[in-house]
Amino acid sequence: MINRDYDKNYTFSTEEDNVERDRDRVKKNGEVFTPSSIVEKMMDMVSDESVWSDPAKKFIDPTCGNGNILIGILRRRLANGVSPKDAVSTLYGIELMEDNVILARKRIAEEIGTHEYDDIIEHNIVCSDFFKWDLENWKSTEKKARALF
Repeated sequence: MINRDYDKNYTFSTEEDNVERDRDRVKKNGEVFTPSSIVEKMMDMVSDESVWSDPAKKFIDPTCGNGNILIGILRRRLANGVSPKDAVSTLYGIELMEDNVILARKRIAEEIGTHEYDDIIEHNIVCSDFFKWDLENWKSTEKKARALF
């Protein structure tokens, strides 16, 4: 479960990542992490339990933060017999804040107990604005600045 610690300076961190998020950052980026207890309740509401055991079923969290929802999905799929490789290959996340992306990737690798699939995790968990991401082709829609010379 996430432990939210607020101090008199309005800093915010979670037990999982120890990243300080001051009030301005939280307000500017809307960083609100879903507690694992709520993630579990959300997943319990899925009426078709076969989604957890289907190795081809894809999951995306368009605002994945430090990965709480992705970790919940990953755990549920692993518990239902999906291999670690298939589970991470079908798990996608997009997040604005680079430090959150790094943490989400790290937590996923720790959850499966290996760094063997780090290349897949790095490809599937990206730092971007969801509204500037092409989901079909899994790439940014932002035009890159051209070199002046």
